[in-house]
Amino acid sequence: DRPALGTHRHGDLRRAGRHGGDLPRVAYGAHGGVGGGELRVDRQGLALLKLNRIEAAMLSFQSLETNFPNSKYLADVKYYLGVAYFKKEDWEQTIKHIRAYLQFTAKAKTFTAEAHYLLASSYFNVGKYSQALKSF
Repeated sequence: DRPALGTHRHGDLRRAGRHGGDLPRVAYGAHGGVGGGELRVDRQGLALLKLNRIEAAMLSFQSLETNFPNSKYLADVKYYLGVAYFKKEDWEQTIKHIRAYLQFTAKAKTFTAEAHYLLASSYFNVGKYSQALKSF
């Protein structure tokens, strides 16, 4: 079973899927409310992920990593990239991104229990059973 993504603290998904095609339209302007462009990219990536538009969500999250390297949303982006790779059954990339997420400070960890589940499941799926046990 795959973990539910839950409700994200940044709000609604009404605008999800408004733009055609598989590539997200990324906004980097100072407009867009609290957080400006980086908040819009974070929300957009989450909306795409919830719609199972995995590749588009990954592009959106990766653009936030690249264009906003000091973003307060970076920890969440690492987690959501891990979720996206988990959905693609790319266990090694899931491990990489979830471990990066878990390295953030304690105050940035919103999804700690879910992250440990994804990490343990990914280790299990690549046959690293002792690491899986340590991660649960």
